[in-house]
Amino acid sequence: MRTSLSRAAFVLAAAAMVVGLPCASYAQRFTGELSGTVVDETGAVVPAANVTLTNESSGDARRSVTNADGFFAFAAVPAGTYRSRCR
Repeated sequence: MRTSLSRAAFVLAAAAMVVGLPCASYAQRFTGELSGTVVDETGAVVPAANVTLTNESSGDARRSVTNADGFFAFAAVPAGTYRSRCR
């Protein structure tokens, strides 16, 4: 009888620990990535173009330069409304 009581107490204690522990959760991301290709009016890629990404609410500006294939990328961009400009 004592073994059954000890086993029941152990199971109850283990269950209380599992319920009492916080659940594992994954962090939410509040940033994103933005990438693209700059092309001219004829559809040809534009290498070495200056690309500026500006957050409309904070005014924070990020700059990038396209590679030989006209590709640019911005990493870890906070959520918000942006405007872009290419030169």
